Amino acid sequence: MGNNFKDTIDAVNDYVEPKIKKELCKTVYTLSKTINVALIPLSLLIWGYEKIKK
Repeated sequence: MGNNFKDTIDAVNDYVEPKIKKELCKTVYTLSKTINVALIPLSLLIWGYEKIKK
């Protein structure tokens, strides 16, 4: 019985782990895009400062 239970747990892990990784990758991608959009005003401010300085 113990071996059967271990096989079941391994099968569940093999099924769930790729799905968790996929969702985690989607979350990281979305977060990185959000941060990039949030930083656009800062980059424009720096670009404007550099233009004025020249």
